Amino acid sequence: MYRAIFFIVTSIILCSQIINLQSIEWTDEYWTIEEWLNLHPEQSFLMEEFEKRVNSDAIPIQKQEIEPVKIAVIYPAIQNSDYWRRNVTAFRERLEELRVPFSLHLFYSKPDEDDLQNQQIKEALDLNPDYLVFTLDTVKNLKVINHLLAKGTPKLILQNITTPLKSFSSSHPLLYVGFDHGIGSALLADYFAERFANGAKWSLFYFTEGYVTDLRSSSFTNVINKVKNIKLSSVYHTEGQRTLAKKSAEDAMKNDPELKFIYSCATDVSLGIIDYLKENGLCGKIMVNGWGGGDKELEAIMAGEMDVTVMRMNDDAGVAMAEAVALDLEGKTSDIPRVFSGKFEKIARCISPLRLEELKKKAFRYSDKSEDIND
Repeated sequence: MYRAIFFIVTSIILCSQIINLQSIEWTDEYWTIEEWLNLHPEQSFLMEEFEKRVNSDAIPIQKQEIEPVKIAVIYPAIQNSDYWRRNVTAFRERLEELRVPFSLHLFYSKPDEDDLQNQQIKEALDLNPDYLVFTLDTVKNLKVINHLLAKGTPKLILQNITTPLKSFSSSHPLLYVGFDHGIGSALLADYFAERFANGAKWSLFYFTEGYVTDLRSSSFTNVINKVKNIKLSSVYHTEGQRTLAKKSAEDAMKNDPELKFIYSCATDVSLGIIDYLKENGLCGKIMVNGWGGGDKELEAIMAGEMDVTVMRMNDDAGVAMAEAVALDLEGKTSDIPRVFSGKFEKIARCISPLRLEELKKKAFRYSDKSEDIND
């Protein structure tokens, strides 16, 4: 039985909560990629071959007279992170290159709008789609996904999750796809551990309650806690809101002026922290990370306002989704691995503009062609 995620409020200051996170034990609910491959060694070859497809030019499907497929996409895309919109663009462009006949139906929400997302799922299912692309972050999402898998239709692609769920062992989605939250967060932890090898005090800023925050925070703390004299000073729940993140940063600094860095679990949170640091002349004095490496984070890196981020090779996830659909339509579903996890590049503010442009061309190879990423 899944246990709900609880935040124990210890105080409420300036509309922000300092909290202790009592989570659903997500680590009990999923297999890491390494664990999954140990259980299913045959997946290693499938993953390698599939990654080659993703990184190669599109090969149009060979099957003739395919009926147009209907695809519904339900994303928490209304946020400062451009990941979700870029993903849709890459997905669409690759499907067109693969010559897959399709119609795409998009449903967007804010990250914490569970009720709206559930309503959007009902609207999407009314369209009778062949494929549904959704994400998993909360217990409510989990219940919906279990229901869809039990039905067996539409075929499900789970975005932004790369850890197969144990409860889905008898009926997995067509593909888990994204960029592993544990791997990315560990890369950031390595950066701060090296930077503050002699010790420091830091603060942890959560995104919204759920799977993403749990993995990004626990993976980071598992690494950073091994460094002697690095001490956690405070923890804040920001509800994924930039304004609350700004107020929380102000409160964190007032409570502990000796803070050296703030670990942020998401783009919107990072930008709120930076808003406070800029207003108070603290950029470069208090370090802060990003998570994902979208446009706004890269701009902050180049402006010297953000110290480090992990940059996803963003469009690979959308390409992987399109390749999975194409293989399925050709009757080659057995060639689709259970998981596609894209690559990261660690970006620090000392990066050269030339190197950053090279990485942007790689990461945004499809989505930079679009003019409506931030519309």
